[in-house]
Amino acid sequence: MTERNILTIFAIHTFFSYGMDKKETIKAFTRFLKEENNDAFYQSFSFRGCNIIYTNKKGEVKEISWFSFSRIYDDIVKIKEYKFNNDTWHKMAA
Repeated sequence: MTERNILTIFAIHTFFSYGMDKKETIKAFTRFLKEENNDAFYQSFSFRGCNIIYTNKKGEVKEISWFSFSRIYDDIVKIKEYKFNNDTWHKMAA
């Protein structure tokens, strides 16, 4: 498991989460990982608040902070808003 994989899963989770603010989305994602940690990820993760601690391919212990998730959340929300505004403009122009 790599940081890039975890952040990609979070980005997809954020894109499909509707009506949730940043804090709720990050907490829901950490809850999802905690629930799936036993079965799907074979105890690959541990948690410190909303920070995720994992072991990379080299055996090093790494941590992804809440602030990393926060930045990705902001980027995904901008993409969703741009798509919504662009679709609205196309409907008005047609």
